[in-house]
Amino acid sequence: MRHLMSLGEVRQEEQESEKSPEELAAETAREHAKQIVDGLSLEEKVAQVFVVRPEAITGVEVATEAGQTTRETISKNPVCGLMYSEQNLVDEKQTQKLLKNTQNYVKDASGLPALLCVEEEGGSYGPVANAYMVNAQVAGAARIGASNETEDAREAAHQVGEYLSELGFNTNIAPVADIVSSVESDLSERSFGDDPQKVASMVAAQVDGYARSGELCAVKHFPGIGEAEKDPHNGRLYSHRTLDELMEREVVPFAAAIKVDVPIVVVSSMSCLELGNGEGDLPSWMSEAVVTDLLRGELGYKGVVMTDQLDDEAIADACDPADQAVRAIKAGCDIIVCPQDYERAYRGLINAVEEGDISEKRLDESVRRIVLLKEGLSD
Repeated sequence: MRHLMSLGEVRQEEQESEKSPEELAAETAREHAKQIVDGLSLEEKVAQVFVVRPEAITGVEVATEAGQTTRETISKNPVCGLMYSEQNLVDEKQTQKLLKNTQNYVKDASGLPALLCVEEEGGSYGPVANAYMVNAQVAGAARIGASNETEDAREAAHQVGEYLSELGFNTNIAPVADIVSSVESDLSERSFGDDPQKVASMVAAQVDGYARSGELCAVKHFPGIGEAEKDPHNGRLYSHRTLDELMEREVVPFAAAIKVDVPIVVVSSMSCLELGNGEGDLPSWMSEAVVTDLLRGELGYKGVVMTDQLDDEAIADACDPADQAVRAIKAGCDIIVCPQDYERAYRGLINAVEEGDISEKRLDESVRRIVLLKEGLSD
C-alpha cells in the first residue's frame, strides 16, 4: 500500500516535475561536484586552484616533454592545470605527446582532468601558430573588427578551437574583450576595436565559436585594460574610471560574454583607483570590489574566475609571493595563474586555511566551480 505523502513532499514532487531536463542535469552535476570536493584533502583542494607553467613544478629550464620527472612531480602536485607557451612547442607530434602524457599523469594523480592552457588569439598573437602551425593562422581581432563581420569572429574562434583540441589543449585564454581606441596601444592588434557594442558582439560570437569546437575559453582582461594608463615607475596599469563609467564602456563586452555563458573570466592586474574602500590601488585580482562586488554582484557571474598571469614583472611588488593566492581567493577568484613562486603560494594558502584566515568553506566554493568546469570536458 502506497504511503500517504505529506504536503511538503507533494510540493517538492510537483516542483521537481516542473524542472526542465537541463535544470535537473545541472542539479545532478552540482551534487556530483560537491561529492568530489568533499572527498578531497585540504592539500588536494589547494592544488586545484593553481594553473602553473610546467617548469614551475618540474624544475627544468624548458619543458618540451612529459616523462618520469613530470609524472613524479604531478603526483606530488596534482594542480588544476598547466599553462604552455611557444618555448614548450616544437612540432605537432611533440605537442600532442607532451599534452597527452601530462593529461594522463594529472588524471592518475587527482582523478580529474587538467586544464591544458594556451593563449591563442589568432592573427600574430598565438604561440601555437607562431611555433610551427603557420597554415593554421586565422585573422586577428583587429582585422575582424575592422570588417564588422560578426560571423568572421565566430568562425575564427571555431577554427582556433578545433586545431587546439586536435593537439590536446582544452582551454584557450582568449578572446580579448578590451576596448582599444589608440593604435599605439599594446592591445591594438588584439582588440576588436573601440566601440563597446561592436566589441561585445564579436566577443560573444567568439565565445560561441569556442563552445562549438569543444574548447573552453576565457574572456580577458576584466574589467577592461584597453584604455588603462601606465605608471612610468613600475609599469603597473591603473584606471581612474568610476563604476558608472566602467559599466557604460569597458564592462559591456564582458557582460555580453557572461550572457552567452562564458566558462571563465580572467581578472586583470590593473588597479581601479576609484573602486572599493581604500583598496583601489590593488591589482584587480586582489580587489573584492572588482571581483566580488562588480563581477559576481553587479554582473551576476557564476562561473570560474581566473587571475591574470602573476609572474609578470610589473606586479612583482603587488604582494609577497606567499600571499598571492590568499589575496586572490579573498577577493573572490577561483584559479591562480602562474604565481611567482608556486611552492610559496601553495604553502601560503594552506597555512591561511589552517589558521582560519580563509575558511575551508570559502575554498570549497572555488574548488566546486573548478570541478564543475572540468566535468564538462570531454575525454
